[in-house]
Amino acid sequence: MILSVSITVVFPSENFPLILIMLVAIGAGIIYIKHPPLGLMVLIAGAFLISYEIGTGTQTGLNIAVLLLPVLIGVWFIDKFVRQRDVQIFWSRTYLPLVGFVIVCLLAFAIGQLPFFVFADQAPIRSQIGGLAIFLLSAGAYALTANIIPDIRWLKRLTIVFILMVSAYLLVRLIFQMDRSLDEWMPRGATGSVLWIWIAAVSFSQFLINRDLKLILRAALLGIVGLSLYLTLIGEFGWKSGWIPQLAVIGVITWIQFPRLRIILAIGGAYAIYEMSAELIQSDQYSYITRIEAWKIMMGEIIKVNPLLGLGPANYRFYTPLFPIMGYYVEFNSHNNYIDMIAQIGVLGLVFYLWFSWEIINVGWGLIKKQLDNFSQAYVIGAMGGLVGMLIAGMLGDWVIPFVYNVGISGFRVSVLGWIFLGGIVVIERLINNQEIGIQNDTNAPD
Repeated sequence: MILSVSITVVFPSENFPLILIMLVAIGAGIIYIKHPPLGLMVLIAGAFLISYEIGTGTQTGLNIAVLLLPVLIGVWFIDKFVRQRDVQIFWSRTYLPLVGFVIVCLLAFAIGQLPFFVFADQAPIRSQIGGLAIFLLSAGAYALTANIIPDIRWLKRLTIVFILMVSAYLLVRLIFQMDRSLDEWMPRGATGSVLWIWIAAVSFSQFLINRDLKLILRAALLGIVGLSLYLTLIGEFGWKSGWIPQLAVIGVITWIQFPRLRIILAIGGAYAIYEMSAELIQSDQYSYITRIEAWKIMMGEIIKVNPLLGLGPANYRFYTPLFPIMGYYVEFNSHNNYIDMIAQIGVLGLVFYLWFSWEIINVGWGLIKKQLDNFSQAYVIGAMGGLVGMLIAGMLGDWVIPFVYNVGISGFRVSVLGWIFLGGIVVIERLINNQEIGIQNDTNAPD
């Protein structure tokens, strides 16, 4: 009571809300410096649950993921390199292509200011900055996670928080699955393809591999996977970006864990891909045809202007009306992460991204040969499956690195999940390298 009266006397009442926010921010900053992984937990939960956005004067607002992540990166950087003067950092082989990717994105943004087409305008500078931010923040989320999680306990806690959060969501979604207004309760962009990929990756890998879990917990994890598939395959009326990547995740995790079944799984997977491809084309011919036409125009007319570094973030959409698609002069998107990358940051940007993905697989494969503890083994294999799921989802839409004029900045709410969980592989790599986690002899490590 005395404190509140004192604050009211010292500061005018109209400034009190701002002062309160500042005090909360300072307190949160102190807690974050002492326990950095809490920042990631708040980021994941806030991005998934909090709808609030700061308006930008356009149809897209700045959500908590876009706002909070730069703060987390900045505070961590200042605390480590300025306050602590700790310049030592564990160097993972995945960092080199990631640094190259960031540099190319910056170069593409700079070169994107050139007028590539005389009869078309470029994207507004706010959109270009927004597109660049999605690229840079994706890489930043990966690097931040790799460096601020100090030990395996915090990685477990992060995993538990995610599982509890999505379990509650799946149950509510099951209960109200016929009520389409449920979508209005969730923040826009929070339930994109990457969410379902990592539900499958985290839950299925821990169910299949982590023998430290009690049987009832493993059964619950399997139930989460089954419910997730049900909701995307049936409850969402066959949403391809939902169930196809999930099946790929499950297949990859099973393939890695059971070497003796790899030939059978490979043949079965190839047959399934063939059958599903034919069915998907047959069931949605219009979408298939329009996408192919869009890709032809982009590769044959737009991207060829500057294939090495692209046309800059967000710009290509404003060039599409110059070339008719099926007889119409309209703006369109590629609905494909790889075409989007080439159009925005060029072939060079795509090469660095694929190199980065390859290095993650290499690091993960090396780790699972070291016979990790059960949780770590499950995590690494699950993350490798999640990465494959993301690579497949990139063919179905701009889910992994959202295009500012399609899935948009709002999609970063969930796409950031993938980059965070992939960063966990480097956490385990660092702990093994520093001999901070043990290697056990009797594990589920594949041959």
